[in-house]
Amino acid sequence: MNICVIHQRSIEPSVVEYVKEAVTEVFVLAQNGLEPEINILGQWDSDDWSESISIPVLYRNHELPSVSEKSQLDAEAIMGLINYEFIQKRKYKYALYIVSEDMYSGKEENCFLVGASNFLRPAIVSTYRFSQDVIQMNLDEMSSDKKLQRFVSNTGSTGTKVAELVRIECIKTVAMHELGHVFGLVPETQTEDVEDIYGYHCKKKCVMRQGLSVPSDWIGHTLDRIESAVFCPRCLGLLKDFLNSL
Repeated sequence: MNICVIHQRSIEPSVVEYVKEAVTEVFVLAQNGLEPEINILGQWDSDDWSESISIPVLYRNHELPSVSEKSQLDAEAIMGLINYEFIQKRKYKYALYIVSEDMYSGKEENCFLVGASNFLRPAIVSTYRFSQDVIQMNLDEMSSDKKLQRFVSNTGSTGTKVAELVRIECIKTVAMHELGHVFGLVPETQTEDVEDIYGYHCKKKCVMRQGLSVPSDWIGHTLDRIESAVFCPRCLGLLKDFLNSL
């Protein structure tokens, strides 16, 4: 299976590597022997980006309605363009796009998104709401949290190092969450342990939970992912079924 990862030049190499790890881990968890071919296509907004010309040209020339008055990227517009370039032209079956700017849904300009995806469509992850300063403020508020204390102890890190580790791990969690949606999680046919908030999401201890409070919910989801399980048994079973059907 071919998966391409595209990112803005403002995205640090470490974030790209962690997103790549997230993609690989999803397939490892499925235990189906199918290894993804992950193609890091590089910085879509650099002048020498040669894999496809339309994304950077359309963005630079403002021909794509991708930025609102709030200077947020229109996730649906970007997703539609990626869908054309990488799916319709059949260069790659799946695409994951990493941006450093804030995002909103084309339907609701008064909101923000940390990720966007649909079944069998490209996925987008925004790192904007996971700045190290904001993560640090949240960690200070939850310093008595036992899971956080165990995470700090296990990593052997202190101070700003902890905030940076949590930041990158949160981005990894969002990437796994969005990939889950791409691979059919959570289906609308599921009626137990689900909530319909901006689409179907799992209610169990699972990366397919909805994270409405950012970044605090995602910090909690991330600590759960690291300490216990990535997907709950039901979501993992559905993931295996989907990938085994390919």
